[in-house]
Amino acid sequence: MFFGEKEPKIWRNPWVPGQIGASPIHDWTALQTWLYIFKTRIPYNPLYEIGFFRIGCWVCPALKLAEIENIKKTHPSLWEKWEEELEKWRKTYGFPREWVTYGFWRWRRLSKSQKELAKALGLTCVISEARSVPERLEYTLIYEGETCSVNATESIIKAALNTRIDLERISNFLSILGEAKTSKELGIVNLMGKDFTCRIFQTGRFVIRVKDDKEIPRKIVEKVFKTIVKAIYCVGCGICVSKCPNGAISIINGKAVIDKALCTHCEKCLGECPVLL
Repeated sequence: MFFGEKEPKIWRNPWVPGQIGASPIHDWTALQTWLYIFKTRIPYNPLYEIGFFRIGCWVCPALKLAEIENIKKTHPSLWEKWEEELEKWRKTYGFPREWVTYGFWRWRRLSKSQKELAKALGLTCVISEARSVPERLEYTLIYEGETCSVNATESIIKAALNTRIDLERISNFLSILGEAKTSKELGIVNLMGKDFTCRIFQTGRFVIRVKDDKEIPRKIVEKVFKTIVKAIYCVGCGICVSKCPNGAISIINGKAVIDKALCTHCEKCLGECPVLL
């Protein structure tokens, strides 16, 4: 059976707003599909006849090595262009040539079998997957309780990320949630949200405050955290661009950038995002 055979026949595309898909043959096997094609003489992509199992994104990380070899033979100019990009990343992270030739680039985190292959090849540097930011961003709760200010009682949460942050980058993305201002001298970003305030330090520590509340809603903490994750791990796919009704998001140098003057903090761009999967 195909991977999507358990999916509904009518579905809403989570990545393209407003798009509804109809897939009446989701529960068909590959054999049934091809028998129907031959019976009805439906035109099909000739690439299937030269060894391609599926047609779509030719740089998909789900590609098998055999499919990659096929692309090299049938579309050498396309693959050379992609290989040039892989070489840039390889050199940036200090990986050996095998990182490209054995397809280790397809994994953000190597699977067990891939780690065994890398180990057998003596490629320990590939297994370590050294990065400038952690593979998975996490936060640790430091304090949760109440504090008294001059005019009111505030609920407060103090937490720490497992990495330092780029103030300008984080400030730009946090503007989705409210007015965000950066102080490079103090090494902080101050965010004034709709019903909360947040201060994030360059070290990765952050403090969230909510007035007149016995407990800070977890959704606020998660919203701040997920926005930081999006800012750090953005791959420039453009899904959030299509979500924004105000044209406040652009892709610049491969990353989403928020135009603070146009953003109305509607938060519609905080929905589906590949880095949050």
